[in-house]
Amino acid sequence: MIPSTGSSVFPTYVALVPLEEDGADLLDELIEVAAALQIQVTRDFHPVWDVSAAVVPFATLEDVPPTYVPLAVTTKPLPLHR
Repeated sequence: MIPSTGSSVFPTYVALVPLEEDGADLLDELIEVAAALQIQVTRDFHPVWDVSAAVVPFATLEDVPPTYVPLAVTTKPLPLHR
C-alpha cells in the first residue's frame, strides 16, 4: 500500500521502455509519448482518481531504476491468445 499525505498519494514512477533490444532508436518517439501520457495523467487521471504519476522514457530496461514500474512498448505485433 502506498502511504498517503492528506488526500493525495505519493506519485508512481512509470518507466516507458522499448521491448526490443534495438529500441534505443525509438527514444525520440518515447520522449514524445511519455510527454503525452504525462499530460493525460496530470490533466485527466489526477482530478478524478486523486492519483499522480511521473512518466519517464528510458532507452533500455537495464536503465530503469528499481523504484519505477516498467511499461514496455513494442513496435511488433503481439500474439493473440484465444
